[in-house]
Amino acid sequence: MYQPQTLLQRLKQEIEQSGGAIPFSRYMTLALYATEGGYYTSPKPKFGRQGDFITAPLLSPLFSQCLASQVWEILEQILRADLRENRQADVLEFGAGTGRMAGDILSTLVAEQGFAGRYAILEASDALRAEQQLYLQGAFPDLFDRFYWLDKLPENFVGVVLANEVLDAFPVERFTIRNGELLRNFVAVAAEKELEPPVSRKASEANPEDDNMRALYANQIYRFPTKRADQRTINCSRS
Repeated sequence: MYQPQTLLQRLKQEIEQSGGAIPFSRYMTLALYATEGGYYTSPKPKFGRQGDFITAPLLSPLFSQCLASQVWEILEQILRADLRENRQADVLEFGAGTGRMAGDILSTLVAEQGFAGRYAILEASDALRAEQQLYLQGAFPDLFDRFYWLDKLPENFVGVVLANEVLDAFPVERFTIRNGELLRNFVAVAAEKELEPPVSRKASEANPEDDNMRALYANQIYRFPTKRADQRTINCSRS
C-alpha cells in the first residue's frame, strides 16, 4: 500500500540531517525511488488503465517489432567488427517498465534473425523487477533464461543499449537565473500550508558535500509544506 506519510517523514528527516535543505535532485531521487513509498519502488500500478500512463509497447507489439529491426541492424555491425573468437552482442534496456517491450524485442530478434545473444534489464525498482520477471516468465517461457537483471551498468558491455521513455524518470537539478546568476534549487520544510517564495542563500553556505557544484550554482531554497500527508507527491513548483 502506498504510504505518502512515510515518504514525507523520510524527506523531512533527510532535510534536517542535511542542515535544513537538500538539492532538488536529491528530493526527486527520494520521491521516485525511496524504499519508503517512492513512486517507482511502491507496488502501486503505474502503467496501463489501472496506472498513471500508457507507453507505446503496451498498446501494440508493432512498436517493439519495428525497434527490433533497427536493433538487429546495429547488432550486425557490432558482430562484424568484433574480432573475438566467441563474439556475442547483447541488448541492454534501461528501466523496462512492465517488460512488454523487452519480451517483444527479444522474441522478434530470435524468430526473425536467429539472435543468439541475451537481453539485460537495468532496473532500480524491486517492485518493477518482480513484475517484469513474472510477465516474461509467463509470456515467454522458452526465452526467459535469456533475460538477466542488473543493479548497475556493467563495466564491459558489447551490444545495443535501449531506453524508452525513461529519461523523465532520472533525477535532475533545477536552477533559476536571476540577474545573470545561476541559482541552484534546494528543498526545505516550511511551517505553513502554502508554498513559500524561494529563499536565496550564498554558495558559501551550501552543504560541504556540494563543493563540486559551487562554481556553477549559487543556492536557492524552495520550501514545501509539512501538512500535506494526503498527497502522493509534494509540489515544489512556483505558481
